[in-house]
Amino acid sequence: WGDHKYITNCKVEAEERRTNLRLREEQDAAYRAALEADQARERQREEEGERLEREAAEA
Repeated sequence: WGDHKYITNCKVEAEERRTNLRLREEQDAAYRAALEADQARERQREEEGERLEREAAEA
């Protein structure tokens, strides 16, 4: 019975590690997506600011 408990425990621990890894990968992907969206918004703001400055200089 001792071996059976040990094997079962190892399987449970391995599954927990896989679950934790999968969760970490999902969180990393969500963070990267949010970061890319923030960077895109910042670029748009900068481009809009530059456009407004050019228009003001031309006026």
